[in-house]
Formats: sequence, C-alpha cells, structure tokens
Amino acid sequence: DPSSPFTHGAVLGDRVRMQRHAGDVGVFIRSMASREAGGGLAPATRDAVRLAEAAGFDVILVETVGVGQIELEVVAVADCIVVELKHMVHEGRRDIPVLQTIAQDGTGVAELLKAIGAYRRAEAGNTGRAVRFEVMRRARDRAALAAAALLDSPLGAGVFAQLSAHQIGRNDAVDTLLEMLGGPVHAH
Repeated sequence: DPSSPFTHGAVLGDRVRMQRHAGDVGVFIRSMASREAGGGLAPATRDAVRLAEAAGFDVILVETVGVGQIELEVVAVADCIVVELKHMVHEGRRDIPVLQTIAQDGTGVAELLKAIGAYRRAEAGNTGRAVRFEVMRRARDRAALAAAALLDSPLGAGVFAQLSAHQIGRNDAVDTLLEMLGGPVHAH
C-alpha cells in the first residue's frame, strides 16, 4: 500500500513480493492504495472483489494495511479472515487453529489452505457477519451524509446562529440538531 501511514508503503510492493506468480495463468494482482481509509482497505476494494468474482476468479485474496490493527473493513468483504496472532485467538470464544506459515518458502501454506477449506465447509463462514457489517457501514454513511446536509442547511445555520449569540448552549444545540435529524436525543 503506497499510502500506508506506517511504512509509507512500497511502490507496487505486493508485485515485488509476488513476482514469482505475477505472470502465472489465471493469476491477477492489483495494487490499490488505501488512501489512509480508516478500515485499511482501498475504498474501491468491495467493487474490485465483485468484479473479480464476476470475471470467474474462484479464490480472491485481499491483503490489508496493518494486519490485526485497523483492517475492520475487510469483514465486509471477505468470507474468511486469516490473521496470524495468537492472542486474538485466545481472547475469542471459538476454537480457531493457529498455524505457522512462511510464504517465502511455502512452509505451512498447504496446512493453511486445508484449514480454510475445513472452516468454510463447517460454517457459513463470515458471510452473515459481512452482511451485518456492510448494512451498519452503509447506515453510518447515510446518517453522516444526512447530518452533513443538515449542518450546512439554513436550518443548521439557524441553530449555529443561536449558539453564537449565546441564546442556547452547546448541549442544547446538539439536541436540537439531532431532533431535526429525527434521531434519539441522549441525556447529558
């Protein structure tokens, strides 16, 4: 990810690391800058995955920025999440295998593929969680757009004018704007 805020990325770093397979028949590698998106994925990743599915690719791997840290958006995209962090497994409630893999020499890759296959056969995978996450994300996006429109509207300007004139306080301004959005007003 050339826009990673941590390492500042490497230009087409994934292709450099995967040079052995970049030219293989049936393999397509696409670098996508996350542009510092909060979930660790490029904004167009969902669409790219759908396009790859429509093109007939049966296995699609999505690598995120900062594995185990901020890659929450991948939950809305992937059927199965693979992370090599033992402490996350111990904190969870499910029995999840921890496997040692070294991609450079292929150590553990066959075992990893076998574990992923077993997981997908035994469970519905992450599909239900992915749908829930996507609904929540879209609902948040819609709410944020509605809030931004209200804040920039004449109605919003009126509330800010009252606030500037010290006719209402900060909490009252927030409550009034939330009421205008039709949302719940929380007690302070």
